[in-house]
Amino acid sequence: MKEKENKGWVYDRWSIVFTIMVIAVIVSILLISKNKVKYSWVPVGFSVVPLAITAMSSGRIRKNDYTGEILYKGENDCKFTAEPKTKIDGLRIQDKIYKTANGTDIKIDKTGSVKPVGFGSKMINSLSGGGYLNEAPDECWLIK
Repeated sequence: MKEKENKGWVYDRWSIVFTIMVIAVIVSILLISKNKVKYSWVPVGFSVVPLAITAMSSGRIRKNDYTGEILYKGENDCKFTAEPKTKIDGLRIQDKIYKTANGTDIKIDKTGSVKPVGFGSKMINSLSGGGYLNEAPDECWLIK
């Protein structure tokens, strides 16, 4: 009998932030409808905290199934190294460079393909120019 592969649930920070913000807006609307306008800003105000924390954090790998060589570029590094990083700005896999947007979570499949995890990271990555690069944004991104 073939053993079922455990895919596990992989989440991303941006999806959680967007969900919190939607809930905060709904709660604020409910407060306004109950004539508690004075308190309606509180849920939305508190939802800005995880938004700011996520926007200021660096990208990270949530799942890695690739067994080949990965070169990492840390948030403040000016070169790619083989030393694994927890706070990444980009990756180099099979001579392809992938840039992560701030706060996004990514996964690497068995073939070395990099993809954002969840709808939030996918949206932020596409809006902020993350993804595979055709040309280096500066000399720190050049393949040496």
